[in-house]
Amino acid sequence: MSKTPAEITAKLVESFPHDVIEDKQGKRYIAAEHIIWRLIEATGNNYEWRIDAHEYRNDGTLRDRTDRKTGETIPAPPVCVVHGTLTIPGLGSRSDSGVQEMEAGQGADAAYKGAVSDCLKRCARLFGVGLRQLYMGEDVPAHLQAPKERAASRAQSRPSTRVDATEAAVRNLTETPRENPEYKRPEPNPSLASQVRNGRTDTEDPKRAAFKSQAEKAFADGSTEAIEKICDSADSPGKWVMLATLAPNLTAIEAIGLAAVDRGAYSPHLDTAITKRKAELESAAQ
Repeated sequence: MSKTPAEITAKLVESFPHDVIEDKQGKRYIAAEHIIWRLIEATGNNYEWRIDAHEYRNDGTLRDRTDRKTGETIPAPPVCVVHGTLTIPGLGSRSDSGVQEMEAGQGADAAYKGAVSDCLKRCARLFGVGLRQLYMGEDVPAHLQAPKERAASRAQSRPSTRVDATEAAVRNLTETPRENPEYKRPEPNPSLASQVRNGRTDTEDPKRAAFKSQAEKAFADGSTEAIEKICDSADSPGKWVMLATLAPNLTAIEAIGLAAVDRGAYSPHLDTAITKRKAELESAAQ
């Protein structure tokens, strides 16, 4: 008996098992074979996947990317682009494009295969496959959740009568002292003072100057991915304080604080810097 469009859709959008969701360069990822199997299960293997066109493009002069190891900005490599269409009887057709970079030593065939897989997954996403878990943050394994989601999940899993340092830090990030009468600023830790002295300038430390430059680029980008990436590079209390000081808006401040909580880097100095920067931004907005 053939399935109705509603039955097919229900199966397409069904959550995937947590063990098939992976992390790939900071993004949630489901391998193409699991997407294909979902299409087979949902449609009874009654679907059509068509590659409409493909091209190899070298636009490195137009696109830059940052080397994850050195932080250096370099031209992006050539790419293979595949355009395709996925058709499911009763639901119609969806078209999209997939892209795969051609890394050094990688043949054109490997890039083509990667672009085909990317295109198929993108077309399937338009039918709802993996949409909620990969892009809407629903039913995602805890270790792959974004910092804000992890902090919220942990808070919900603890007894409501228990308020520990992590919960207090998250609360302080989202509430001003006027809104939160229980707000209490932690006492500074003297052992960290040398790393965050106000008199220290970026020119005295080339590494700090380089980190500041990267942070400014991340804030200019404004995306969650860019802020998450620069937070991953904050390997000292002083760098976390610098991020809070440079944050251009309240959204960025919250993201930095939650990232610090998630990474166990939330300190009294950072709390002071966040509170001060929040007050500055709120004053400027009035």
